[in-house]
Amino acid sequence: MRLPILLGALGALIVPGLTFGSPTTHDDYRSLTVDAFSSFYPRRAPGGGWTDADGSRDALTGAVAIGQMFSAFRRASRASEPDPMRDGELRIAEHGNHLPDLLDEARFELEWLASLTITDGVDAGLLRAGSGDGAEASIPATLAFAAVASAASRYYARFDRAFIDRMRKLAIDAYAAARARPGADDGANSGAFYWAAAELLTSSGKAAYLADLKASPHWTGDVFAAPPGPTNLAPFGRLLLARESRQLSAPDAAAIRQSVVAGADMLLAQPGEAEAPFVRAQDGILLASAFDISGHAIYRAAAFTAMDGLPAPDAPQAGAPPLIWNAALGQLASWAYEQR
Repeated sequence: MRLPILLGALGALIVPGLTFGSPTTHDDYRSLTVDAFSSFYPRRAPGGGWTDADGSRDALTGAVAIGQMFSAFRRASRASEPDPMRDGELRIAEHGNHLPDLLDEARFELEWLASLTITDGVDAGLLRAGSGDGAEASIPATLAFAAVASAASRYYARFDRAFIDRMRKLAIDAYAAARARPGADDGANSGAFYWAAAELLTSSGKAAYLADLKASPHWTGDVFAAPPGPTNLAPFGRLLLARESRQLSAPDAAAIRQSVVAGADMLLAQPGEAEAPFVRAQDGILLASAFDISGHAIYRAAAFTAMDGLPAPDAPQAGAPPLIWNAALGQLASWAYEQR
């Protein structure tokens, strides 16, 4: 594993050389979840969108963070007691509107992403890469937006019919615009297409999206060789299909779920080496997903081990924008909270 893990007596995990500094109680994980997702509110820009460490507003980064927010919301909202993202829990302004706070925060960014849609010319339908009139059209940002807008049509279904109808249409249109762009469906964008098609299939059940998934090199490819992030979007699609498999045949669903377990086994089998906190958090999410699928305690224990000594929200991370770091940390903490 990229985090050194050894099995000791009675199956306990022994982690050589690590200083244990993570939360260990149920309330600690709840607090960490709240802290991680409350960190987005101070980053809101007056003109919309979240700012990153350098003050920029990047569409792809924002969409990836939303995707991890939705995964965390799905986990926490299944808990049998009030979840950390319910209305009034996060440190944001939108309290008392009967919308869970995490969905309020995600909606702020979704609205900004929608505003980046180019309305005319050869790039019509695509999203600009970020803020500023000079920002160019971006296929990865367009597809990541299609993914999270499609997901929004599921997560907001109980709260705002007009909003989900608009998000559904925006997702369909963005995906179609990206597909229509000559040369867009190349190797560099294949992970983004895979994630977007997975979300659209899950939301709509339409066979065309399943056909696109099966035509992707990621349908049977190893997507977990590197941690997910803005430059590796395919794992988000695979993890979604593993937990939302009702649109797949039984053999396909079983193969997808087994691929997640195999990815976790790959982590456990790797020689121990120093690893950046962001990568450890993403490893923890994969291990947690393997536990959810298999029920095998080794993955649960390894996911908790991945959390040991992780920095706090907003801690500088080499190669990981704060928005991505905070969202990954919040998702892993929400899983730990669910495990009480």
